[in-house]
Amino acid sequence: MKKNDIVDIVIPHQGLPIVGNVCDACIVDYVSDDILLVSVDMKSKWCVVSGTCGSLCGDDIPGVWVSPTDESTDLDPDFDGDEWDEGTFIQFPSLQGWYIWTSSLNRYTLRICFVRKST
Repeated sequence: MKKNDIVDIVIPHQGLPIVGNVCDACIVDYVSDDILLVSVDMKSKWCVVSGTCGSLCGDDIPGVWVSPTDESTDLDPDFDGDEWDEGTFIQFPSLQGWYIWTSSLNRYTLRICFVRKST
């Protein structure tokens, strides 16, 4: 993997926040042997990271929950769930063996720092 490579993502649960074009939404910003920084383009703006997981999810695939706030815009107009604050779950299946160390979400870019699990 190298800078500007595309990282595959899947969305097992679509809530109100919308990811940009899923085929190329996640781009590598920096990579070393043990650290990987990626940016995920979000169509929805002003959302928040509400949780992350990896091995605790049972499948060892790192993932992040993105949830809306009262200030969020460009949310899914076709959402048919019951909760106004229902989040979207994004997973990174090609990054098994990595865990999410930290993440942040500004207006429309989700940035995630992955660290390789020690063996």
